[in-house]
Amino acid sequence: MASGVALQQKQLICRWDRQAWRACKMKRHRQGMNWEFNLAEHNIQIQHDGSGVMQIRQSDAGHWTRVEPRWDDEHTLCWGPLCTRGAIPLD
Repeated sequence: MASGVALQQKQLICRWDRQAWRACKMKRHRQGMNWEFNLAEHNIQIQHDGSGVMQIRQSDAGHWTRVEPRWDDEHTLCWGPLCTRGAIPLD
């Protein structure tokens, strides 16, 4: 993720790849464009290019993978293997 001050940091509940739910922190770097989720053992980054394409990667060294956001039955927002619950500040 590009360096810079996060616009907002929020405490949420997250899970990675269907593991157990855990507390996590979300940082919004550029409004509507870049988010970072910090779980205990994972650093997940999501980016939106403005054209509707969203990508996710695990850690700064990971490869970007295209994902489709989705809401599941548990009022949970997911992007590929990352799912979150709580007041999610996306804009």
